[in-house]
Amino acid sequence: MVKNRMRSIIVALILLICCSGVQGASNNLLRLEGSCGWTQHIDVSQGTTAYLVVLAAKEGIGCLNELSPDGCEHNYNYFFCSYDRLPFYADEPGRHVLSYSIDGKESNPVVIDVVGTYAPDDRPSMSQDGTQMDHKNIRSMMGGWEMEDNSGVKVVLVNIHG
Repeated sequence: MVKNRMRSIIVALILLICCSGVQGASNNLLRLEGSCGWTQHIDVSQGTTAYLVVLAAKEGIGCLNELSPDGCEHNYNYFFCSYDRLPFYADEPGRHVLSYSIDGKESNPVVIDVVGTYAPDDRPSMSQDGTQMDHKNIRSMMGGWEMEDNSGVKVVLVNIHG
């Protein structure tokens, strides 16, 4: 009886400490969904989707930053909720370092190492207007897709938070 009560108190204290550290945080936190919970580094196969977990100190418009394996920095504007789950399509092998900022307050970085090679089938896809789109011209972006059809027209589809 005493052991069960003591366990309950310990579990309650652990949950209280963990939850207060996230909700009351004055910093923007970024995590990745891993197979054993949230982490700051994962390895994924090329062609798969990983998920970023955004724990923002404050909701608002911010910038998601990606340092890609070729050394280029890509910045994507978003409206961040206090808790967001954003998809990351692993289309390019190598190390991707991601972070975000809201009102100039930078989050911690997370690392996604994309390994292997992905060989999609050779079937082309079609755009809404019936124009044939080669899958090699489709590049994923954070939370959306940037597509370029065979005539060179670019279209950006954005994932709207619901």
